[in-house]
Amino acid sequence: MGTCQQKCSEDRRHRRWLSPAELGWIEERNVNFAIRVAQGQVDRLPGFASEIVGLNVDVIAVIGAVTVRIVQEATSTIPIVFSVVVEPVGDSLTTIED
Repeated sequence: MGTCQQKCSEDRRHRRWLSPAELGWIEERNVNFAIRVAQGQVDRLPGFASEIVGLNVDVIAVIGAVTVRIVQEATSTIPIVFSVVVEPVGDSLTTIED
């Protein structure tokens, strides 16, 4: 969870997240999304990871620990944002720094 500061409308009674367009992101002008869906076929993930890394993207967003591990094998330089990971530190997907 996060806070709404600067990323949501200022009216606290109707607080909501701003859309990418409201933040100035216009698809195919200054932001592009390269979406790959494995549809439960885990064997497709390494190919997808290599393909996305080859696109020279700025960040990779994934769902699930298995996908994070596969993308980590494909790149050590592109930041990976992930969700739906129960124990990222315990699964050795990230570390806690002081």
